[in-house]
Amino acid sequence: MSRPRKFRPGEPFPNTREAVNAILNGEWVYHRHKPMHPSWASGWSVGLIRGFVGRGDLRRAIITEYGQATHAKAQELETVQ
Repeated sequence: MSRPRKFRPGEPFPNTREAVNAILNGEWVYHRHKPMHPSWASGWSVGLIRGFVGRGDLRRAIITEYGQATHAKAQELETVQ
């Protein structure tokens, strides 16, 4: 039985500028087959991101219903504490 996923890969970024803007705005991205946290991806150089976009390795990460429910539960726990 496979584990439910919080994200699924979306469309590839059309250019480097959109990819960099998405990362700097705190959006999750998919690099190859793994979702990457924006803080982790913000450490990438522009040249590295340009290569990922050129190869089609960098995609938008789309949150799933499971991911939304998990996020809502975490926010609920934060307000209780």
